Amino acid sequence: MPPVKELPRSVRMSIPLITNPIIGPFLVGNLNMMTTKGLTDMIVRKLTAEEKAAYTAPYKTKKSRRPLWVWPTDIPFDTSEDTPVNKAFVAWRDWFPTSSFPKLCLYVTPGAAIKEKEAARIRETFTNTEVVNVGEGLHFMQEDRPHEIGEALAGWYAKIQ
Repeated sequence: MPPVKELPRSVRMSIPLITNPIIGPFLVGNLNMMTTKGLTDMIVRKLTAEEKAAYTAPYKTKKSRRPLWVWPTDIPFDTSEDTPVNKAFVAWRDWFPTSSFPKLCLYVTPGAAIKEKEAARIRETFTNTEVVNVGEGLHFMQEDRPHEIGEALAGWYAKIQ
């Protein structure tokens, strides 16, 4: 994951709000920010009403939205903290790039978590890794590039068989 300072401005601004123990539960629980604003802001195309309904269906109540708040609070944005999640993340981060099994990294442009600079770093430093740009997108690339993702995955899988 790139440093927070390299994430899109809207994401950088929302991280401290969503992970705040007072403001976060209000934004996610009361305002349903993750499935309304957070989702739609990270997709290039416009979701249909039916697609939006499918995303929000499991989260009709404040209680049902709690996992949508807890999950981002567990992301190790600051790996210097001594928590089990950070320890696991750092161990994985140090092991994964040098592991020998085949890996596929898909990214989109302009992207969010993986931008061109990060994709280039992965391409240059990860062992046995194919890096593929599947086209235009932001964070939820499956909504903008479902067919391209499927084609890239099928092509990669055929190569490793």
